[in-house]
Amino acid sequence: MKNDVNYGSKEQHGLHWGISEFIAPGWRVGLIEQGGSCQRLREQDLSNCNNPVITLGNIWAHKDPQEAKLFRHPDEYEKHGVRWFCWDNPQLPHLLYRGHHNPQGYKNWMRITEGNTVTTPDTAVREGQSGAERINQQLRDITEGRIQKWWQIVGERKNKIEARGKKVLVCPSGAGVFPNYYDLDKTDWIRERMHQLTNMGYRRVLRDKPGRQAREINNNKLHEVIHNEDIAFTVSIHSVVPVETLVAGIPAVVEGRHASGELGTPWDEFVATDKLRCPEREEVDAWVDRILMDTFHKTEAYEGKWYGQ
Repeated sequence: MKNDVNYGSKEQHGLHWGISEFIAPGWRVGLIEQGGSCQRLREQDLSNCNNPVITLGNIWAHKDPQEAKLFRHPDEYEKHGVRWFCWDNPQLPHLLYRGHHNPQGYKNWMRITEGNTVTTPDTAVREGQSGAERINQQLRDITEGRIQKWWQIVGERKNKIEARGKKVLVCPSGAGVFPNYYDLDKTDWIRERMHQLTNMGYRRVLRDKPGRQAREINNNKLHEVIHNEDIAFTVSIHSVVPVETLVAGIPAVVEGRHASGELGTPWDEFVATDKLRCPEREEVDAWVDRILMDTFHKTEAYEGKWYGQ
């Protein structure tokens, strides 16, 4: 494991966005032809499936227009009795930001969650082991000790999670998420949330999801914006935004499948009460440990070391 090698390159695993079956022993994430345990699920049809599967990315963005039509909502897996895992970016997004641990900003870490697109309080891919301890050891190894703990890569932190002022950052997900997961229109969602916040007396700022490169320049990472612009809290849907928000020390209002467990404030609860959940910092750190149980360096995935160990 080195910090200057791109372990996230497609050449490492050979999988395309969409669903692949584990058909060979070892739980190695990658095509069989490249030493993995997987092959692409025929026609992305869950009725053709006899094995556990792993889903990579949002297939509606697939380069092949025919493949792009074959998105399967997570609810379909349960209906077909398919055991499934989701592969996506880590829920502690700082692992992909540039730093001593990742000087080129490579996608060398990932999350693998079971039965959902995000970590939930009641399931873990690796039970009984501290995720923070494992990731901390990786950070120590690849930085030769310059980074000892995960919290050294997350930027400024507050001692207490609380809203400060009335300026709110609204953070919608990518456009494809809204119709595919929630049968919503992104423009409508933004308009309705902004209108409600205004009615409640908040100043709202829209942060439409910037590209990865744009986040790396001009202090545009989410936690930098939170501190530099004195944001009171964030509003998001289907996102890991709440994790970065809470780690930075402000509350997170959430909708859909989100990565903050019980620590985020559900939108409907916030609208009904105008109150925010403000967990203790220790609770946030415990939740980070929990999501790091589902966080893996990609070498762990390719070698099958992510599963059940």
